[in-house]
Amino acid sequence: VPNWICYPVRNPNDPQFPQQWHHQKVKSPQAWDLVTGRSTQIVAVVDTGIDLTHPDLQATRVPGFNSVDRKAEIDGGQVNDLNGHGTHVAGDAAAIGNNATGVAGMGWNFKIMMIRTSNSPGGGATIDDILAGARWAVDHGAKSVSASYSGVDAAPIGTTGTYIKSKGALFCYAAGNDNRNLSGFFYPDTIVVGASDESDGKAGFSAYGRAVHVFAPGTNILSTTLGGGYGPASGTSMATPVCNGAIAMIFAANPGLTAQQAQDVLESQCDVIGPSAIFGHGR
Repeated sequence: VPNWICYPVRNPNDPQFPQQWHHQKVKSPQAWDLVTGRSTQIVAVVDTGIDLTHPDLQATRVPGFNSVDRKAEIDGGQVNDLNGHGTHVAGDAAAIGNNATGVAGMGWNFKIMMIRTSNSPGGGATIDDILAGARWAVDHGAKSVSASYSGVDAAPIGTTGTYIKSKGALFCYAAGNDNRNLSGFFYPDTIVVGASDESDGKAGFSAYGRAVHVFAPGTNILSTTLGGGYGPASGTSMATPVCNGAIAMIFAANPGLTAQQAQDVLESQCDVIGPSAIFGHGR
């Protein structure tokens, strides 16, 4: 029997970390034994904005972009959250870890870039605005970007992923919450993310099938909420930024990886939780 050198599993001191079931499922503590994320690395989310003063988000924020107005935050573009969705999604990906506050994102100290792609309290956005925001993010230093919106069938989502990959970054897009079999298309360069549940099944609402690359936990995910609080939410909207943060961790562990290499690591290291015709590479 090999006499391995073993190390403690590294848990953060965030008080609500024990309620974040998804971290144990995807083995975040084991990853944190190796790397906790790089403070120079930018994780971007394309969403409804962000709580500008949230204690688990504020300190690591970098200036973002309003893709409806095509205006950078430094030029007056508004990125405050109109809806609450974006604040939750940002925390799923990159809430500050080990700061004795609230919850932990997938890494502990990534920079968060908010791309606000809606000026509506309802959060609705056009495909053009979503994708313009994603492109702006990688053009301004993001290594991983996610969009938690419907509309995954739109072909420009695939070509945008190809552009983003050409810039050395990766793009994740939500599979959708309509329980559809997405069998009619496949994007090699945009990572489409479905949602799994606490028992490693398909979340009842999650789309699935050929177009879906990977699944990630997406039910009852505890994260940051508008007004400085915390709460659970479910959807492929949550699974997608969890995947975004996992990609960021892969790049953090080896910054020399190409985008394709990072995608290969992500997909090859998934746990198989069911047939590939439903779950793609797995969770």
